[in-house]
Amino acid sequence: MAFKDPFSFLKNYPLGHLPSLLLFIGYPVFWLELYLFKAPHGVVSPLASIIFIALAFVILSSKSLTIVTDAKKAFGQLDISLKAITAIGLMAIMGILSCAFYASLLPLHLVQESDAINYHLAIPRQHLIDGSFAHIPWSGADFFLMTVDYALAPFWLVNAIPNKFPQFIFLLGLIPLLVSLCRQLHQDKKVTAVIVVFAFLGSHGFGIQMGTAMMDMIVCYLFIAVVDSLLRRKIWLFSLEAAFLCCAKPLAPLQVMLLIVLLFL
Repeated sequence: MAFKDPFSFLKNYPLGHLPSLLLFIGYPVFWLELYLFKAPHGVVSPLASIIFIALAFVILSSKSLTIVTDAKKAFGQLDISLKAITAIGLMAIMGILSCAFYASLLPLHLVQESDAINYHLAIPRQHLIDGSFAHIPWSGADFFLMTVDYALAPFWLVNAIPNKFPQFIFLLGLIPLLVSLCRQLHQDKKVTAVIVVFAFLGSHGFGIQMGTAMMDMIVCYLFIAVVDSLLRRKIWLFSLEAAFLCCAKPLAPLQVMLLIVLLFL
């Protein structure tokens, strides 16, 4: 069957886990850029972006009709009051996401983006400029666990001015992930999913990060993605996402171990 339909794997790939492809693609490409293609000016080739766009197109095109049909069906089953609330909420969501999209196109310049400027983007770029993964003597941050940073560097550094658009893709990925979790964990799936998505997009803690270069949204995405993959029993996807989660930020392994203990308790 696999030989008859080479795209069957992509067609069955969970939509909410689409941002994970950025990491799966970007990490090996970073090493190609570092040692094979060379990027002495810290600007990488568009290879990773081209691969991601191609795979995302196949996945989205195979699921677009199903998504629209399911959304219409779910909306039609709501009573009149919930339909009104959902319609108003959807307009608010579009406004929020539009602002986040616009902000994601701007250069890094905000105070809360200082860590991204200082080391999240700077360290991978410095390694590319040096053409080596040897320790950077002037940077203590080079000792941090930054696997996610290296995986996203081939997308951040395709221009002389680094971009932060991948963070916006992780924001979009969180929405279908939350809906997926609600479907698996709660009986009143439709109402719960609407409330959870509205709460997520309307919260101050996430709102101040939308459209920025901050990494916490990515860490949140990875945690939810790991739980979703485990519930779906997609062990290969769970293993890859869990590996990136454990190496997402400094002290991340300690945080993950604490979360595991709390979940079991």
